[in-house]
Amino acid sequence: MLQSSRIKPIWLFIFILFIGIVIGSIIGELLGDYIPVLSKGPTLRLAPQTLSVGDMASLTFGFMLRLNTFTIVGIILAIAILRYL
Repeated sequence: MLQSSRIKPIWLFIFILFIGIVIGSIIGELLGDYIPVLSKGPTLRLAPQTLSVGDMASLTFGFMLRLNTFTIVGIILAIAILRYL
């Protein structure tokens, strides 16, 4: 018999991948004090943009993502977990 394939929703993939990135980054930053090579990696940055409404209010948007060795490990583990769901 043919095995029916379950299609996983895209939001589940994005959520698990995001959790893997966050947990991997946190572990890499914590262990980076003891093993410095774990905290090395590129930084992706979106420069802060400020939106001002006269003198009443201003809103600043910015984004920074620091990737390290454990971020890659977190992504691989997240994909492995997703395959078993």
